[in-house]
Amino acid sequence: MFAIIFVCEHTRAQDNDLPYRPFKLFHNDTIRYLDYNFTIRSDQYVNKPAGAFFNDLELPIVYVSYLLFAPKGGSEVDIFGMNLVLHKVGDGGNEFDYSKDYYIEIRLSPVTDEDFAKALYTDERNKEPLPYYYWTPQLRELLKDYVIKSISSNDKLFQERREILENTQTYKELVERLSKVMEVEKTKWRKINRAEKQRINQVK
Repeated sequence: MFAIIFVCEHTRAQDNDLPYRPFKLFHNDTIRYLDYNFTIRSDQYVNKPAGAFFNDLELPIVYVSYLLFAPKGGSEVDIFGMNLVLHKVGDGGNEFDYSKDYYIEIRLSPVTDEDFAKALYTDERNKEPLPYYYWTPQLRELLKDYVIKSISSNDKLFQERREILENTQTYKELVERLSKVMEVEKTKWRKINRAEKQRINQVK
């Protein structure tokens, strides 16, 4: 997982010029939509309020899972990271599955556990211990002003990346192979963007 994060940071360093692309342009390919907009273009959201991300995301968030906590003092904690699950594919007793579920991992400036719980428990189903929690409109309202520290989507759902993860022996080779895969995808999107700009200019 750390290797994937490193590769994402390395390959998207020059992606500030890539525009958001609507879901309809991906022909119902949810994973490509998530990967392009929220992993390849993640710099567009880092150090900005989460509301900008929520406004762009066209697909509904269904669950929130894998909360990251940090001690605040005494028994109090802050929440600074979570997975926003759009579609569950994993079959591990409804537990969150990194390798299958469609999700966006988001890390934010710290949110107090009390505020988070209050927004979460507006849905009565969340008051029972769960391996995941149902997303609520109140959570979106709470989080929209918190600053995004990092954001990415599920990389493992790409078959070629899954094969690399399973069949690569060393860290160095893993980084090199994943970098090549992501560079190919980035180059493809830049070609599409150039073609669209040329078409627009010809119409003008």
